[in-house]
Amino acid sequence: GELAPAPRWLTASIHASLGWNYLGAANTFITPSLYRELGGFDETLRRSEDYEFFTRCLARQVPFSRVNQTVCLFRRHGDNASLQHDETYAADLARICRDYGPSSQSLAKFYGNAFRAWIYLRNPSWSAHQLRRKLGERRWRG
Repeated sequence: GELAPAPRWLTASIHASLGWNYLGAANTFITPSLYRELGGFDETLRRSEDYEFFTRCLARQVPFSRVNQTVCLFRRHGDNASLQHDETYAADLARICRDYGPSSQSLAKFYGNAFRAWIYLRNPSWSAHQLRRKLGERRWRG
């Protein structure tokens, strides 16, 4: 499904609390000078270097322009690395939330859930696809 551009009110703290990168690397274009200025990707992160980079951009208040049309398509399937949630991925997410999220776990949960609600309400076709996928997974698990 299609996702709407990130809202202008999105902050690093809210993005870090989400637990996944709403600003996908495949559809985000940056200049080489900005990449160098921010120090590039943090290669100590094994699975979420793009998530951390874009959260760092938000923390430094790098202005984003939004294009309200589809700029890229990609195929998702069960073997996508972005869908493999293992200990390495969990450690990356915890570090990003610790570095950029709010100091309160309660506030981090609130931010994550509030942003998730915005995502579902703003992207109805994507939300329907997610619901069908979840229902299908449950059907197979019994």
